[in-house]
Amino acid sequence: MTPAARILTSVIAIVGIVVASLRALLLIGLILTLLTLAMRAFRYTVRRILVVLPLLIMLVAVHPFTHEGREIMSLFGLSMTDEGVLAALRLFLRIVLSLTVASLLLYRMDEAGLIRGLADLRVPYEIVMIIALMTRYIRLLRGELHTMIMAQKARCFDLRDRRIPLRRKAEVLASTIGMLFVRTSERAEHIYMGMISRGFGRGSISYRSGNFLNSCDLILIGLTLAFFILIDLIL
Repeated sequence: MTPAARILTSVIAIVGIVVASLRALLLIGLILTLLTLAMRAFRYTVRRILVVLPLLIMLVAVHPFTHEGREIMSLFGLSMTDEGVLAALRLFLRIVLSLTVASLLLYRMDEAGLIRGLADLRVPYEIVMIIALMTRYIRLLRGELHTMIMAQKARCFDLRDRRIPLRRKAEVLASTIGMLFVRTSERAEHIYMGMISRGFGRGSISYRSGNFLNSCDLILIGLTLAFFILIDLIL
């Protein structure tokens, strides 16, 4: 599959997940689980879902108390309804399954492939360029942060050391974030001036690969679209 086809298929899958019913979501979840196991991407996917799991739980936790329906129980004066529980479950499954699709998209696609795919899909040049610069800049930030952490460890300071008071950790963490922000601003200014001095502008770089969609890609996209339409009609 070309990168453009992978991106387009993933977008169709995410849209299908967003509009799917609860029973359809359970079926899609089973299929995606089997797919991640077949691709040997289960651990890769779970790690990325765990990153956003605390925020997801906080987001879903309020839904059982914000929908009308038959009251199941009362907690601190708030009524939990059956419709609220179903709405929370649907939201949870939609977010988790959408993250799974995105993880599978990126599992066997590098940053260059993602950028080429977006460009081949005629995504506006400015957006593609921003994503391309962002992916490169993230690596620079990781390098800067790694250097700062190694410097702290060389001075016998480690955030994971339980013997260090929490207040001291908070002070150092705040200082690290502030210093990283300053270095980020300086690095961004240097990069921008370097781009301007070299005459960088619209059309300076072409991200398109020239390979848009072949017949196999069109068949797969059609099957994906037909699958989500079918389960929406049946379930």
